[in-house]
Amino acid sequence: VSLDQTCEQFVACTSQGFELFDLDCLTHIWAFSCEPVLISVPKNIQFSDYGTTVVGGTDCGSTLVYDVENGRVIQTLSYHCGGLVQAVAVSST
Repeated sequence: VSLDQTCEQFVACTSQGFELFDLDCLTHIWAFSCEPVLISVPKNIQFSDYGTTVVGGTDCGSTLVYDVENGRVIQTLSYHCGGLVQAVAVSST
């Protein structure tokens, strides 16, 4: 689970993939587009420093960068060994 800087939204890894929620009223905003979950273990997802993107690992050998405004993948980062990418981190520098 990752909380945005304004403490208004959070993202979580669920059995459906990555999902965005409103923290004030605990409502589901949307599920980020992703491949079906193959390995049901928690995967890390993090908001960027500015809250405009989230970065999450997959069980398909990649890390996905999503646009928070529309839930779409804006970049895919491939892991050369494939498999589970469980830990991710973001930095503004």
